[in-house]
Amino acid sequence: MSENINEKNLEEIKKDNKEKLPVLILVFIVSGIIGFFGGGGLFAFLSVLQNNDGFDFATAFLEAQNYLTLLARPTTILIDFIFFIMIMTTYKKACKAWNSIQDEDLKYEKTDRYFSLCLIEIAVSNILNLVIFGVALYNKPGVMELLKELFDKKVSLAVNTADLVLAIFPLMLFGIYTIYMQRKCVDFIRMMYPEKKGSAYDLKFNKVWYESCDEAERIRIGNASYKSFKVTNILCFVLMLAFMSLGMVFEIGVLPFVIPALIAVVMNLVYGFESLKNNI
Repeated sequence: MSENINEKNLEEIKKDNKEKLPVLILVFIVSGIIGFFGGGGLFAFLSVLQNNDGFDFATAFLEAQNYLTLLARPTTILIDFIFFIMIMTTYKKACKAWNSIQDEDLKYEKTDRYFSLCLIEIAVSNILNLVIFGVALYNKPGVMELLKELFDKKVSLAVNTADLVLAIFPLMLFGIYTIYMQRKCVDFIRMMYPEKKGSAYDLKFNKVWYESCDEAERIRIGNASYKSFKVTNILCFVLMLAFMSLGMVFEIGVLPFVIPALIAVVMNLVYGFESLKNNI
């Protein structure tokens, strides 16, 4: 009986592979053609334009980065203000839903949704703040240069130090605000669900919170994590190809496409080893 089942499965496997292989080959061929002619065409177009008009794309690329550096600080203030309003508004909507809706099921559903949105806004705002902070520090003197200026007793030390502090201040101030709002959200959710454990100030909060979740919640977390895993894998692959193509035109170095590759490798290793560990 088992042999018949194995033979049936083997035939089904062969049939699936035979149906899907031509599609995969076609995708590879089309992708190769698009990449070859798209990347090569872009490179040829920029080369001709640069030779005929004398336009230096490398210099323009560096100037664009410098402009982004100048815009980073006002952008930080603008984004912090927008997310401050968004986070506070969403939190107030959650509190209003909890206090005003009479139907118990609808009350929990709406309040849960608003608190989930609030925590998403907090996470995204922190990431954007950190990225823009890094852009703001681009071409700024580093710690070693500031120390060198200190020993050389240069006047620019005070200016550069003040500039660095002003760049850090919005990041720290908004970071304190998001930690406070995250704590308020978590405390409110724990009030709604007394079985939930964990303090937002705990460095092991995610682990403690996950352990207090029931089976249905863990399944939802697993489904969301798997979806995130797939999307991030695709994004890393796209970023690697995009930065490789840009590297043919601009001097961007190897880090822009090495870092997405490193993220993808680490993510797949963690996923694979965790799967093996859970099967033991």
